[in-house]
Amino acid sequence: MKKNDFNAPRTTFLASLATGLAAAGIVLCGNVTQAQPSISGIMLPNAPNDQNGFGVGAVQFQGAVPPDANQLSFSVDSGTGVTMLTVQLTATTLPGVTTTTILTPAFGLSISGPDTAETVTATLANDVVYSAVISASDAGGSTSTTVTFDTINPNYFTFEAEDFDYGGGQYFDSLPAGTFGSLDAYSGQPATVGIDCNNHTGGNASYRANPLETEGEGDMLRIQYVVSGYPDFDIGFNNGGDWGNYTRHYPPGVYNIYLRGSGGNGPQANACTIGLVTSGYGTSSQTTNHMGAFSVKGLGWQTYTWCPAIDTNGNLVAWGAGGDQETLRFTVTGGNCNENCYLLVPAVPIITPNSSNVFQGNTAILSIAPYALNTPSVQWQTDNGSGGGTWASISGATNATYTVIASNLLVRPYEYQVALTISSNSSSVSVTSAAITLNILAPTKPVVVEDTYPSSATAVVGTSTSFTASFSGPQPITYQWLVSSNLGVTFTPITGQTNTTLVVLNLSVFTNEYELEASNAQGSSHTTPATLTTTPSPPAPPVQLAGDLIAELRSTDLAVNASTWTNRAGSAASVGNFKKIGGSSLNVSNNTVNAGTPIWGAYSVYAIYVNSTATAVQSTLTAPAEISGNGTSSGEAWIYATATTGNSSVIAYGLQGGSGAPEEDREMNWGSGSGCFSGDFGSLDCEWSSPYPATGAWYYLAWTWDGTNAIGYINGVQNVFHTLGASGSFNGYPIETVDTIVGLAAR
Repeated sequence: MKKNDFNAPRTTFLASLATGLAAAGIVLCGNVTQAQPSISGIMLPNAPNDQNGFGVGAVQFQGAVPPDANQLSFSVDSGTGVTMLTVQLTATTLPGVTTTTILTPAFGLSISGPDTAETVTATLANDVVYSAVISASDAGGSTSTTVTFDTINPNYFTFEAEDFDYGGGQYFDSLPAGTFGSLDAYSGQPATVGIDCNNHTGGNASYRANPLETEGEGDMLRIQYVVSGYPDFDIGFNNGGDWGNYTRHYPPGVYNIYLRGSGGNGPQANACTIGLVTSGYGTSSQTTNHMGAFSVKGLGWQTYTWCPAIDTNGNLVAWGAGGDQETLRFTVTGGNCNENCYLLVPAVPIITPNSSNVFQGNTAILSIAPYALNTPSVQWQTDNGSGGGTWASISGATNATYTVIASNLLVRPYEYQVALTISSNSSSVSVTSAAITLNILAPTKPVVVEDTYPSSATAVVGTSTSFTASFSGPQPITYQWLVSSNLGVTFTPITGQTNTTLVVLNLSVFTNEYELEASNAQGSSHTTPATLTTTPSPPAPPVQLAGDLIAELRSTDLAVNASTWTNRAGSAASVGNFKKIGGSSLNVSNNTVNAGTPIWGAYSVYAIYVNSTATAVQSTLTAPAEISGNGTSSGEAWIYATATTGNSSVIAYGLQGGSGAPEEDREMNWGSGSGCFSGDFGSLDCEWSSPYPATGAWYYLAWTWDGTNAIGYINGVQNVFHTLGASGSFNGYPIETVDTIVGLAAR
């Protein structure tokens, strides 16, 4: 298509487009049906729930037993052969982290069988809620299906929110997974206010007698409810200060605690807490230690998600249960939410860092996250460099942190793990972390870990730039930045630059090289020199001329205390020099005078600072006839806005008579909602389109008017095109701009 076609009327453009399609041999057809691939047999073969006849996603807790055997499988049949196969897998962990991965035959999908009858499997992670979009294509077309499921272990301990204590402290223990005799065992049991629970409102008692409100829940059921036929309930309609006790023989172990909750009035941050009753059980004078808080997503009432208990440090609560009778307390702290059930997920301690190189003479600090209440006993263990062959407890290493003193060790890898033990009156349980490796290295002079970054840089005069680097090695290490101005022939120290980051200020025109020297008792090392080249600040875009130049104002003609801004236009149509309204000195500043004034590129430039109409400037002569009336015109300006509100004019002349008056003025404004080309033309104002000129940056704005069409540009890119209405209609052209003086920045 010829370039001029874009300026043709729309009907002409569409005709040209249709001709081009026909010439290319493209035709459109309909009502043609061909076979497509079919997707079937979607299942989690290792999930016990499937063995009971429940399909993928039909119930909750469809994880594999034993764990680490979770797989998604399905079949794809095609008469012509599958040509494309993907699984878009969106995974949300129980702590609430969501990621999306595209699985293909080359990444993550295992395929067996011919392309006409493929069996596909994909390995899944434990304790994740998944949404899988399975898509397949062949010569006949494409098909897709979506399935949502989880891989949560069905043997994890859960207890129902509606099964809080009753009768002044009596309770039923939850039975092991797979036995359903205890379901709804608390039905109708009355609770004692102040001992078993507390409620401020009262009301619905679908499952339990007052005070806490219970109701039928709309969550996806778990297998025990489906198999047994029992209904499930939740606690709802609660308010700040409501609470309930849950007395159980919780299985011994270390757990993260999750609430299955929903919120309908927006997200409920820290909506409720979990704590442990530490004394006064069975009385109205109970004391409770805070463990953590739950933040419930506001996705709608009865739309449930898993909400982790988070401690005051932002970590997952890790609670140690000893196996004896203990009482957990749920408390509503603000807002409200629905609570379906609670889930205890075994928590394995994680050591940080998970690996490291440690030089003899240095130390390494290993740590594990703190645990909420019932703090377990801690014992650090090491393999003493045996490659994990034998393990021994480290004497005295019984805190959450352990300091490895590398000077006491040989040059070889050492492995470390930590064992936690929870003890109670009747039992104890231990859990051991995964092992981590520390590589003990011989003493050496500093070793570069991160070379000089960036390796080279270009900057403009007046700005600053920085370089960084890092070393490892026996401590202590001292640092010194060096500079070379003769292409690396010689380097000299830079006074005061003795950190791993170098900041170079107030750049002038030069090419220098910089490197970091690191020294310890074994010697010194240097990073690779990085080159910094500085250049003058770039010039402003050149003025685009088309016809007479009526006004040309330059920042180089501005100076503090100046009263006139010289107009450099040499045309006979010039509107003369510009002066401030009222005739006083121009409101001129630069960043050496006013810290709020911007720089252009890297230069400190003088600029008109406009904060009211009184600080704007205006021409000494009126606009010539050639740009008045309906004459063609164009304007360019460089602006740096500090606000985008109001109708702030960059260039304006003529008379504003209101939206019902003739089009007697024309303006170029800035900001969202302001006219790029305007003149109180009502619906015919030509406003900027998004993205609008914003604050805090220089913008090069321009308009053109050819008597019919107005075009606006931002930084040389067309932003808006506008055609005024037909002649003779209200707000129609021609424009009747009056030849008044020209105002600049007349806010």
